[in-house]
Amino acid sequence: MDLSAASLVHQRLPGATSVSAADVDGDGDVDLVATAYLGGTVKWMANDGHGDFAAATVDEASGAQAAGAIDVDGDADVDIYSASADSDGAVAWYANDESETFTKAVISTLSKAVDVGAGDVDGDGDVDVVSAAMGAGVVTWHINDGSEVFTAQILASVAGSYAIFLADVDGDSDSDVLLASFTDDSVRLIENDGVRLRRTFYASLVRPCRAYAGKHAI
Repeated sequence: MDLSAASLVHQRLPGATSVSAADVDGDGDVDLVATAYLGGTVKWMANDGHGDFAAATVDEASGAQAAGAIDVDGDADVDIYSASADSDGAVAWYANDESETFTKAVISTLSKAVDVGAGDVDGDGDVDVVSAAMGAGVVTWHINDGSEVFTAQILASVAGSYAIFLADVDGDSDSDVLLASFTDDSVRLIENDGVRLRRTFYASLVRPCRAYAGKHAI
């Protein structure tokens, strides 16, 4: 395997800050979703099946910082979600109409939202959203009621909350949250207790470190 050569996918992304992969158009190949902080855009890039990509704008989002793709509304197509790191940055999702026309809905507004992830955090069969806001210094769980109305619950207040990742870290069949903080030099585990009706999260320090996730330093 030759890993020495990198192919250019798309060049017009000023201040590109994130990229993720999913089959957005349902044609059996892997497409891309990317953000450009300086360009203020969220884009998806359709794979033609041969590794050539055509870019389309999902949103003109000031300070676009992070994005991903998942079926948020359970209609069997892939939607997109994003976080924007301007002063009143939006956490948003974009409903796919099955023909890759996207309709934006703002989930929450948080100062300098720099990262976002999605998954069924509470095990109720729908997709929730988790965000990190560097300006507000919080990690927030946006609870989906099953009809894409989201209620915010703060999981942790940590200065410089910068990067998150959802995973079942402790092997108890629920989603925990990993957090990297840019300003207090830490990685933390926000542990989900797995009890659906009285779910509690416990934040613990993993180890001191210099945390930097490769995104634009705000």
